[in-house]
Amino acid sequence: MRTIIRAGSLKRWLASEECPEIIRQCKVLFDRAFTALDDSDLQDEETLTNLMVTTPADLLSLVNANKVTLQARFRYERVIYARSTTHMGNSLIHFYPGGSTLSPAVPGSIQYIFQAPDSPVSFAVRRQLPLPEGVLDPFRHYPHFPAKLYSSVLSDDLELVRVDWVMAHFARWQFSDLHAVILSLSRVCMNSVWNLATR
Repeated sequence: MRTIIRAGSLKRWLASEECPEIIRQCKVLFDRAFTALDDSDLQDEETLTNLMVTTPADLLSLVNANKVTLQARFRYERVIYARSTTHMGNSLIHFYPGGSTLSPAVPGSIQYIFQAPDSPVSFAVRRQLPLPEGVLDPFRHYPHFPAKLYSSVLSDDLELVRVDWVMAHFARWQFSDLHAVILSLSRVCMNSVWNLATR
């Protein structure tokens, strides 16, 4: 919430007469970095990146192909996903490991958006590691608030995630050098929080 308010205040200041001219000139770069993509932008991105390339060495463990198509961004059912190097927020996903909804969704960060020959578009994800044993999650006392404390470290291993295994995006706040707070952005979770807040 604070981030959204700060971003809105910064955008308003950049558009105001109080903003120095030299900083106003940088607004073009700011808009490119923080303005949502429209369909034409996304199409241009996909056109530029949909080229077969040699499969990166760390991706070979998931893909049985010497060549893959890599993308920086991908839209699926009106949701935009991105590699962590392209847009960190759009790379953070809650997903069901192996596609099974019998297990809880886990958080991870998209490292690659790829397509092997004769295969659907998939993600290569590094999972957010759980808390070490003995570290208590302060959010465990609030079952209706969809936040949870995790290790700030990502797994070294890549994990294959199909697009339809993704439950939702999540927000991540670096709580300390060792810990990160993960807040699910699932509409179901956020509706539950809203309903509790308005009682």
